[in-house]
Amino acid sequence: MKNTKKTIGVVPRGTRHAANGEAAAAGAAVRTVNLREREQSLQVVGQPATVGAIGAGHTLVLVHEGHYFYLDDDRLYVDAGTLLLTLAGEWVDIKTVGSWIVVVTTTALHVLVARGDTYVEMDASQALPSITVTEQILPPLSATVPPFTFAEPYRQWQAPLADADVRSLTTLLRGVAGGLSTDAADAGTLAAPVLVRWGVRLWDDSYLWMSAPRRLGDATLANADRITAPVVIDGDRFAGTLAATMPLARYKPKVTVEGGVPADWRPWVKAIDVFATAPAPLFAASRVLEYRCLTRTVGDRTYELEMGLRRTDAASIEHSLNTSDWHLVATATDVANLRPDAFVPPEQPVTITNARCAALAQARMLPLPTCVATAGGRLYSADATGLVSQSLPGNPWVTARRSTIVGVRPLALAAVSRPLYSGGFGRYPVYVFTTDGIYALPQSAQGTMGEARLVARAVIAAGTQPVEAHRDVYFTTRQGHLCRLRASEVSVAVGHARVVQMAWNEDQAELWMLDESGTTHVLQPEAGSTYERTLLLNQLYSDARAAVAVDRGGRILDLEHEQPATQPVTYRSHPVLLDRHGPCRPYGVVWNIVGDDVHLTVEVQGGRGIWRHDFALSRHTLDGEQHLPLPLPLTSEPLRTVLLGVEGEAVAGTLLLPVQLVVTCEP
Repeated sequence: MKNTKKTIGVVPRGTRHAANGEAAAAGAAVRTVNLREREQSLQVVGQPATVGAIGAGHTLVLVHEGHYFYLDDDRLYVDAGTLLLTLAGEWVDIKTVGSWIVVVTTTALHVLVARGDTYVEMDASQALPSITVTEQILPPLSATVPPFTFAEPYRQWQAPLADADVRSLTTLLRGVAGGLSTDAADAGTLAAPVLVRWGVRLWDDSYLWMSAPRRLGDATLANADRITAPVVIDGDRFAGTLAATMPLARYKPKVTVEGGVPADWRPWVKAIDVFATAPAPLFAASRVLEYRCLTRTVGDRTYELEMGLRRTDAASIEHSLNTSDWHLVATATDVANLRPDAFVPPEQPVTITNARCAALAQARMLPLPTCVATAGGRLYSADATGLVSQSLPGNPWVTARRSTIVGVRPLALAAVSRPLYSGGFGRYPVYVFTTDGIYALPQSAQGTMGEARLVARAVIAAGTQPVEAHRDVYFTTRQGHLCRLRASEVSVAVGHARVVQMAWNEDQAELWMLDESGTTHVLQPEAGSTYERTLLLNQLYSDARAAVAVDRGGRILDLEHEQPATQPVTYRSHPVLLDRHGPCRPYGVVWNIVGDDVHLTVEVQGGRGIWRHDFALSRHTLDGEQHLPLPLPLTSEPLRTVLLGVEGEAVAGTLLLPVQLVVTCEP
């Protein structure tokens, strides 16, 4: 039988780990340097553009709208050495939330905002005007209780009165008291105790602060006092009562302004709002008549009926006020010129439940977090007790929701900003990396969080941070594996990588990794391969807007913008199996390299097995422009496998295209 000649197409690929090299895809590399896998080829990478610099020993912590924040010991600087903060406690993190920058240490939380060419610290306590809400006592109202005729005259003036008279008198007093209360309300006044508080409303209609409740109107408790009506005597019978006067004490809340909103906070404060509860009920729900039949013997003997509706006891009044909803009664939107007459009734009724109002009053009373993350404009934080908090969108001042994971200590947070459609944790889960494993907090598009559930027992390595990449989250385990978390599944992306820092390059869809030895590798998730960069880096950083690195000279490099440069390149393939049935005799190789200025040595090595690839079949050097296929002969005894190699320098953009191997196989 004749020998068979065949052509094997080998597509150069990035680095892929394989315990058995012959099982790797043809063209998969043992090592690639400065070669990015692209569409059935390898492409020489460019040099990241230099966009700034920081001093030796400084740590870049944030990139914000072209400004670079860095740490020097306990001092936070921006750009060319502008000192922003001297920090107390250990550093935790820094995040951007809307137009705010949140700096977290173990002892304090600072919030910065841009002002001109610099940044200033904002203190929420400085946003509070000096306001007091008191009561203004008004002249009382009064109404006449008309004369009343008993159904049947009484022979003796003593209790009890007939049931019919009690019911009629109850209706009479109820009507008079109700009419007075209506008149007081129509006049914009109050005739019973209320609780009042005031709050600072921000631009997004959230409340930065709520004052403690204050009780007003205790003087109106006298409105439940009894009235006294003279008794009409007809002969020797008691026939009814004469007219009497029922008074009604009233008041209205009064706002005293001692100091307005400071100028620094005026752009952020929308209004100062005054809230009040519903007036406390002064009369018992049954409104049973309470009365006494009086006989006065001082001077001329007189007879009187002292009567009134049954009062609500003090404990019930207090309970009613403490559980009542809160209603917006006045608002002032001209915070630059805050004065008493600036408070006007609201255009639309606003009611806040008692529980919600209590939550607003404590929205900023949070323990200091041990880790933070941002996504969707929200700030997520977790403290040492497992309490996970979520801020309002674009507003780090106000906490919208909280959830607790019991019995764990959070180490890091990651929030997915792109929707997931599987996994059972909602479209935007929040992942909490703890000492007990990874928990997921389901989260809807509106930010509603569900109950935390354990995803995996993997524990993140100390001192490292997870990085979000599209819908995945990458992290390093304490065993040193680089893992990918997708929805509810954890898989090893690169084993024993010992990655200490990562940055996601959105432009190239790559994950840059800096390991313990200081070597930089790049993972291409879509290709499932890695390659090595020859950059000497101290640090990697990325967020939703930037991906940068800091080299050992302090230069800040923009990973998403590469410039042309000549790069050292290396490509070493896994063994390429020539034929699964047995050895084949190499006949020739056709290299396909396209570039304007290349200085490369291409090589084919051969051997009979996995462990024998130590002799060259072909070695050729390329210099200058290269745009045509390069065929080279191969002469060798029959072999099982060959290795492909490329070494040298090439300009960015140079392509290493599929290689053609021609072999002769014996029958």
